[in-house]
Amino acid sequence: MKNIIKKTCLLLFVCLFIVGNMNPSTAFAQETKAFHYVALGDSITVGFEPGMNLNTVPYGFVERIYEQALYNGRADYANYGVGGMTSTGLINYLQAMKDGKAVTTEEIQPKLVQIDPRLEERIKQMNTVQSKIKEADLITVTIGGNDIRDLPEVYKQKTKTEFEEIVKTRLGQIDQNVRASLAILFELNPKATIVLADQYQPYPHIANMTDKVLFDTLNEMRLQYHSEFQKIVKEYQTESKKLLLAPVGEAFVGNEILYTHILRKVPDIHPNQNGYEAIARVIAETVWGEYKQPSFTDPIAIIVGGAELDIKDKPVLINGRTYLPIREYAEQLGAKVEWEGKTKSAKISYEDRLATFTSQAVLRTEDVATSKFDGNILLYNSKTYVSLRAVAEELGFDVIYIAKSKTAYINK
Repeated sequence: MKNIIKKTCLLLFVCLFIVGNMNPSTAFAQETKAFHYVALGDSITVGFEPGMNLNTVPYGFVERIYEQALYNGRADYANYGVGGMTSTGLINYLQAMKDGKAVTTEEIQPKLVQIDPRLEERIKQMNTVQSKIKEADLITVTIGGNDIRDLPEVYKQKTKTEFEEIVKTRLGQIDQNVRASLAILFELNPKATIVLADQYQPYPHIANMTDKVLFDTLNEMRLQYHSEFQKIVKEYQTESKKLLLAPVGEAFVGNEILYTHILRKVPDIHPNQNGYEAIARVIAETVWGEYKQPSFTDPIAIIVGGAELDIKDKPVLINGRTYLPIREYAEQLGAKVEWEGKTKSAKISYEDRLATFTSQAVLRTEDVATSKFDGNILLYNSKTYVSLRAVAEELGFDVIYIAKSKTAYINK
């Protein structure tokens, strides 16, 4: 009996050791539940770029982080960014949400609704936002940029001493508001990983835009901002909270022109697509240790269980749908294929699921561009091809296609 107990304890110890030393992404890949991501903050979280309106579908860092999550399994996300929001606006919003208090847009942040009408919707969504925060695995926060956005103009009107005092006061207010906001977020969800992004400095040192003194001053302010956030993160980590700092500001140093819209006829400090890509990369590396991208997207990239689909023949797009060689595709999914020549049917089995497709058409390469075929199986270039989505969903897989990155994610 003692030997059995000893062996059981030893086995349990080994299992715990293995689990405790697994790579986080590997461990998550074995989970079946979805990974929940919530984004809070200002226009950087919104993914704003000049020319956008309320009907524009953004593709900023949030959407890219969602894709990174899809590399690790099923995932969903909710973007609650509000353009123009300050750190005071954020804490006012979170406090009202926590208290269940009915508030007006002006009580959250005066005149903010004139900048971003979505604020009204965010107030109506407070119960939903709170629920999403409580179940989130990951929360990202970008805030503070609007607290200091006017400083280049203030710099021109004040003495050096006056300007430094204003910067000190502003940073102190941001620090206070961020601490209060994090306290509420961790109270609502103590187990979440929260990523706090620092600020980038968008102004390059070029003639007629930023003189050397102002350029150096703004960069010094960026470093102070980073330092303040670093202190907050260390304090929370001491309390065993999962708070991480994403140093996005560093990524913009020397890339101010490449990563922003600053050289437009009407200069705009928001990131362009290069900039949002850079922010996403920093945050992904902070959370997962890497930023994944497919090696090709022609005609689309297909990620199965976190790995890029590896088949000899490329996917083919027919009438807006993606088709793949049946046997190679099924093998990548871990499924088996049986072909019945008499009925021209393919049976694809995976675990306790079975999908049956009967051949419906024969298509040549030269017919693809004009074809209206929308079935699930066909003969193409002497091979049997099947619909990517139809097969995966019939077998119980989750399929997410991101048009912006031309990538399909298939997860168990």
